Amino acid sequence: MLPALLVVVAVVQTGGVVTVELPAGRELGRFPLASHTMGVFVAPDGALWLPSAEREETVVARLGQAGETIGGRLVPLFFREPDRLYAVFPGELVALAYPERVRIASWPLPRGLSPTFAACSHDGRVVAVLTTAPPAQVVLVFPFDQGQTATVPLPGFPAPRLLALSDGFLAVGGGGRVGLWPLGFSEGVQVEVPGKVVGMAWSPHGRELFLLLAAPRSEVWRVPAPKKASRIPKPKRVWQGEGEPRALVLTEEGLLVLENQAVRLLSPKGRELGQGAVAGGYALGVIPSRPISGAVPWSDSQP
Repeated sequence: MLPALLVVVAVVQTGGVVTVELPAGRELGRFPLASHTMGVFVAPDGALWLPSAEREETVVARLGQAGETIGGRLVPLFFREPDRLYAVFPGELVALAYPERVRIASWPLPRGLSPTFAACSHDGRVVAVLTTAPPAQVVLVFPFDQGQTATVPLPGFPAPRLLALSDGFLAVGGGGRVGLWPLGFSEGVQVEVPGKVVGMAWSPHGRELFLLLAAPRSEVWRVPAPKKASRIPKPKRVWQGEGEPRALVLTEEGLLVLENQAVRLLSPKGRELGQGAVAGGYALGVIPSRPISGAVPWSDSQP
């Protein structure tokens, strides 16, 4: 018998965070927040990182525990290595040990970048940062290649813009348009979609990009990664909802869609597997089913 599907999500609301078990929709707990956050970033060990949008502080919380406030605003970019993370600071991309937050390495960045608009590939080999000052462009940093950088210009690309990285493609979403660029720096393609792009997420294998659109209600569309630089892929709608779209997260268990009144679990083909009633959520994170600690075990009894 296959194990029962179980997904635990964290939904950020004004004034707090609620954790919900899906597909049953059972609330597991909640804790307060003193300020609006820039989002929720989930570490490989299951910790929730909630950088404040209003104060120079970050709340770190775990399932079933109250949040701990640490000084400084940190927007972490986690990837498959559980003992490190990336963070964008003024003028540099920094690799930090996790959970100690000790600086390991850094690479220079142009000025005018915002950590709000950054993404990291699953393997950690590429970090994309969107410039906030004109001209609009994405700076790609390759930490494993001595921090080499490349730029992807975005002339005329509608704002606001979202970023998503697979191990092979960069995706930029804005308005009713999505741009796809292979990381080999060949020419990219732009795809028109019938709604405003609210969320984006690559499939685990990186062959499909899922979009959450406001059209004007929630819709999820699937866009295949282009096989040829000159061929524009054809998007396909896989699900249509009733609420206002807020956020999209993709996991091995399926698609998580946050709307203004609920969070929903969908199969990759759009079949609804479960939902939980959560009003007013604006950010979404998925707690890993098998947390991996980056801490190094030690003992005084060992040499």
